[in-house]
Amino acid sequence: MDQRITINIAGKPFELRAESEEKERLMRLAAEDVNAVYKDYQQRFVKTDSDSLLSFSALQQAMSKVTFRDHLERLTAEVRSLENMLASYLSVEEEKSR
Repeated sequence: MDQRITINIAGKPFELRAESEEKERLMRLAAEDVNAVYKDYQQRFVKTDSDSLLSFSALQQAMSKVTFRDHLERLTAEVRSLENMLASYLSVEEEKSR
């Protein structure tokens, strides 16, 4: 589908290319999220310039991503552990039934 879309971040328009409707939807959601964080910082730090506010916003977004990735890695390890425990249990049960 590859269509051009315009996303506004901190009041500035950016023309981007969306490869699909799903990518466009995700881009728009991400822009809304960035704008919400930016607006929050703008209200909290009134005398701070836009570049600094955008830097703070980027840091906030990156921290969220890193936190999510860390949590996902821990959950993935826990699932693997549970899978191994289940496989061991099933193996023992299979041996008992023979």
